[in-house]
Amino acid sequence: ELKGPSYKKNCQQSIEILFHKRLAKEIERNKNLHFYDEFGIFDTNNKKYCWAHEGEDICIRKSKSFTKRHILMICDTKRIIRYEMNLYHTNSNVVCEFFENLFKIEGKELFSDSVLILDNASYHRSNEVLNVLKKCYGRVLFIPPLSPSLNMIEFLFAILK
Repeated sequence: ELKGPSYKKNCQQSIEILFHKRLAKEIERNKNLHFYDEFGIFDTNNKKYCWAHEGEDICIRKSKSFTKRHILMICDTKRIIRYEMNLYHTNSNVVCEFFENLFKIEGKELFSDSVLILDNASYHRSNEVLNVLKKCYGRVLFIPPLSPSLNMIEFLFAILK
């Protein structure tokens, strides 16, 4: 039978093996691999406040407010090339701005002989983002769906979280 969890697992493993072979070819061609992704973290703000009606005991409560910060990061196999932190939700405009700033600061030459590896987020595949990336990157590869372990930056994020 060609359905069920074991079939899906075997298909996923086959896709990941093919992706590893593709990366190996890029490395053989002396290409630099760059890994990009973004993640969110929450800052908590625990403030104590108190109140009471006249004649009652004071009630002390904690206020919990959360701020979600988004971190956009790109690294190669040796270092973090650049990161930005913001309070905005990540979308294609935010990703385009990140890479445009990156190319201005680092210079386009650093990227022309490199391969950029991204996950399959819909905004990564948008025309706006792809047009910005094509200006500087020699090649852009998307990892297979449900394969975060193929993007080296995920291991860095695990440490940061």
